[in-house]
Amino acid sequence: MIETTQSINFFIPMMLTVLVSGGVGRIFNRSIYERALRAKNIPLLRNHVPKSQEETTAYQIMASPVLTVECIISVEYLVDIL
Repeated sequence: MIETTQSINFFIPMMLTVLVSGGVGRIFNRSIYERALRAKNIPLLRNHVPKSQEETTAYQIMASPVLTVECIISVEYLVDIL
């Protein structure tokens, strides 16, 4: 940010302006990035859990026994465990 202003005196006002404008923009509409993801049907993680899944635990979802793999494995081994 200092490179764009050539002065440290403008750093705090410029950062304050960027933060305030970003906050006001989020109040009035969603981000363009989020709209593009939705248009392409790309799933987007939310900040909240749906009410129907609030009580779900990892224990209820996970398979048993848990399978782990090394960093580098053969394709044959991967096909076998899947």
